[in-house]
Amino acid sequence: MPSAILRFKLPEEQSEFDLAYNGARLSVVIEDLDNYLRNRLKYDELSEEQYHCYERIRAKLTELRNE
Repeated sequence: MPSAILRFKLPEEQSEFDLAYNGARLSVVIEDLDNYLRNRLKYDELSEEQYHCYERIRAKLTELRNE
């Protein structure tokens, strides 16, 4: 079975370590935010301006996630 080991020189590379260590948690946060925006668009009674604002934010989030 393939495996991988990430090595960091601490404390110099602490920020890189933190990003690697918390990556899955950050991914869940992004997914939760996307679901929140989706539910607001689908179920809330929004003004046209609010709707387009949520829509633009969700589109930007999708764009950033796909880069």
